[in-house]
Amino acid sequence: MAIRKTIQTYAVSLIFALVASTPHAKTITSEVFDTVIEGGRVMDPETNYDAIANIGIRQGKIGRISTARLKGNRRIDANGLVVSPGFIDIHSHTPTRLGEHLSVLDGITTQLDLEAGSYPPTDYGYQYRAGAQLH
Repeated sequence: MAIRKTIQTYAVSLIFALVASTPHAKTITSEVFDTVIEGGRVMDPETNYDAIANIGIRQGKIGRISTARLKGNRRIDANGLVVSPGFIDIHSHTPTRLGEHLSVLDGITTQLDLEAGSYPPTDYGYQYRAGAQLH
């Protein structure tokens, strides 16, 4: 009986030591993000990351990407969707609010007209007085 109790005590102590020494165990369960995007296929071409994961966002910046559940004040269900950095369109011909809106729907975040631009700019510039939707 005494040997069994000693083994149980040792096992509990070992499990406690392992959990306490795991660097992210406490962080993942205690961090609270402003927004959590859950269950999307997260793709990052720069790092070749491609997995179903959760993204924790704090103050407009990605704080954590994890397959573990994250706590957040706001949740966005991305199940069945792709979550990736925005795309850059380097040859755009959409100098209008409607054209920009359609680009946003395609996932474009930066739009460049590297050919010759639209001429004259006064013919479309008035549409951007309130600001552009893209960079």
